[in-house]
Formats: sequence, structure tokens, C-alpha cells
Amino acid sequence: MPKIKRTVKEKTGFPLFDDNDNVPELNTSDLENELKDLLGGEGVGSDSDPSEEVNEDDPKLLAELEAFVSDDGHKRAKSDSTAHEEPSGVSAAEIQERISAYKSSIQILKSTQPSNTSHLRRLERTLQQLDSLASQVAKGQVIQPDELPPPPPPIPPSVTLREPQNPPTVC
Repeated sequence: MPKIKRTVKEKTGFPLFDDNDNVPELNTSDLENELKDLLGGEGVGSDSDPSEEVNEDDPKLLAELEAFVSDDGHKRAKSDSTAHEEPSGVSAAEIQERISAYKSSIQILKSTQPSNTSHLRRLERTLQQLDSLASQVAKGQVIQPDELPPPPPPIPPSVTLREPQNPPTVC
């Protein structure tokens, strides 16, 4: 198959443009005016007219500045006071309460529903987490409340297998 010679337009992939096309000069002020008309008369790139003077003694502006400064000062004072406080964490007593609650839930679950092993394993894993948290607190580390597992879920009533009161008769 013979090779076809292609022109510059065909090589670029943009057949409408090539180096010989004249790109029209754009007047930015005309474009900005057109955009201003499209936006409904709002200016582009500036919030206010530069020729407009700002009255520094305007009561509305002063009130807004005062509110901004007082809010910022209050936030700084609050953040400074929290930075100087001792970090509050979970106490060892809270962890021991959760451990005893999980142990009792495990005992109840083992005695009433021995077939529910997935629930039992989940409770035992959480009990191990609580034991490790208790050892960390004993070492003096601070445990955040969001690291503490939630209390154990209530154990659903045990499902007992009942024999039917009237067994079906075979004819």
C-alpha cells in the first residue's frame, strides 16, 4: 500500500487549525463588558468600585469588626484554657465496670446459647481489648473515651426447642 503524504493540517489532528490561520486579536475590555452583561451587571474580579471611599467611622462596619474581634478573642481564650488542662481520659473504674459487664454477658451466653459462637467470640475479643486498656491505664497512659468499647449488647432471650404439643399423626 503506498504511503499517502499528509499536509500539516492532517498531521496535527486538528484540520481546522494550522500555522497559517489567523487568530483574531481579543480585546479584554470587550470580553469583560460582555461577561458583565451576562452576569447581570455585576463586575468581574472586584467586590466594589475602587473610586468608592470606605468610611472608617461607619457604625455598621465598626459593630461588625467588634463582633468579629470578640468572637476571635473568646475562641482563643477557650483554646488556651483547654490546652492547659490535664488530659481527661477513661478511669480504671470505668474499664473495670465494662470488664465485669462483658464477663457476665459471656457467662450468660455460654449457659443459655452455646450454639451462638460468633457472638461469643466477639464478646471475648472485646474483653481482651478491655484487658489491654486496663493494663495501659495501670501503666499511667491516658485512654480517650472514644477508644473504650461500648457496653455489651443485651443478650436476646434464649431460644428453646419445644416439642410440638400435638405431634402429627401418620395415617
